[in-house]
Amino acid sequence: MKMQNEAILTRNPNGVPVYLAEQIRITEQGLYPDLYPATDWYKTMFNDVTSNQRANLSVSGGGKFARYYVAANITQDNGPLKIDNRNNFNTNISLTKYAIRTNVNVNLTNSTELIFRLSSAFDEYTGPIDGGADMYRKVMQANPVYFKPYYEPDEEYAYANHVLFGNYGTANYLNPYAESLRGYRDYSTNMTLTQFELKQDLAMLTKGLNFRAMVNMNRFSEFSVSRSYTPFYYNISEYDMTGSTNPPYTLWRLNPGVNGDYIDYQPGNRNINTTFYLESTLEYNNVVAETHHFNGLLVYTMRQQKVGLAENLQLSLPNRNLGVSGRFAYDYDTRYFVEFDFGYNGSERFAKKNRWGFFPSIGGAWMISNEQFFSSLKDVVSQLKLKGTYGLVGNDAIGSNNDRFYYLSQVTMDAQRPTGWGLTGGGQNLGIDISRYANDEIGWEK
Repeated sequence: MKMQNEAILTRNPNGVPVYLAEQIRITEQGLYPDLYPATDWYKTMFNDVTSNQRANLSVSGGGKFARYYVAANITQDNGPLKIDNRNNFNTNISLTKYAIRTNVNVNLTNSTELIFRLSSAFDEYTGPIDGGADMYRKVMQANPVYFKPYYEPDEEYAYANHVLFGNYGTANYLNPYAESLRGYRDYSTNMTLTQFELKQDLAMLTKGLNFRAMVNMNRFSEFSVSRSYTPFYYNISEYDMTGSTNPPYTLWRLNPGVNGDYIDYQPGNRNINTTFYLESTLEYNNVVAETHHFNGLLVYTMRQQKVGLAENLQLSLPNRNLGVSGRFAYDYDTRYFVEFDFGYNGSERFAKKNRWGFFPSIGGAWMISNEQFFSSLKDVVSQLKLKGTYGLVGNDAIGSNNDRFYYLSQVTMDAQRPTGWGLTGGGQNLGIDISRYANDEIGWEK
């Protein structure tokens, strides 16, 4: 209180202090705490101790032909917020996480391996509407001397079923206790990942050749909901200094126009996303005559993503991408290296003539430290390499996903159009609105 008065006067010598000297003295001495409170908001709202729980279980085993691994865990995190039994719901933080993982490897033949992976995670949360971290911020922002967190009922409000939260003036001040108890938010999330992978050794065709194919399917879903009421705020209008009544005050309702004796419902996020991903690779690794090292890799990828609750037609269409990439590398005696890479990618966002992009790169290197003449310098410089590369990369994630298809015009078929017809010159008719024209020249960013 003294510091705020001082702050006002340092900025304006003619400023009017907020707190009177007598008010500061009574507050310091702890007299009439209902009328002159000194609230420790932190102790009012938070417990000193909370407990969390963890449980884990894993099992693995198998033999020559099959191996398995199964794991599950559950965690329970609890917040430190105090609860008020006058509310018929719990506003403290409760976060429960469940996770399950399964891996199974099966050797179909001596050269063929099948792998199945399943992972799923669930989150169940209940807590303050604005979150736990926001409660700490509100504690730091709240005024500790204008009002109490809540008042005990006087004679008039003896039969009130709600908490009599404190406030000041026109009830526009922050009461963290009311903010923590006025409602709660629930959310639930789920992420499930399913993966199949096949590995095939093609040594029967040529040494060092391997094939791999993987299919990955992911699903993510979430929803949240908030339930809350509008707090009733009060302050003291009359106070009996003799303390002859219990409590020795009369309360005044600060927001009488509010009807907050019921729980309201507000839906939150609702998301459902699914992703399909296919990847297949053909790789070659071999050493010829001990000095010639060959490496080749071809990768084909296909990806599709769907949004379950899209906002418009364009967003409801699947996002799709295709691509082929490769690497061809050779080195002689781990001294001279050359490598060629490329990507050939297709994007749905561009017109047919710009849909596919080719992005090559080439590089070479000389490992000087592996030369015979460098052996006498190895103790000083253990490795020295000279290399150079040049290449292109492509990016199709330009602009917003709401503006996906640049080669199509952005058209609204039922736009409102002022016509100016009729006797009054008013009226609105439906018409066509073009917010963006088609541009088939847009292509990959390189």
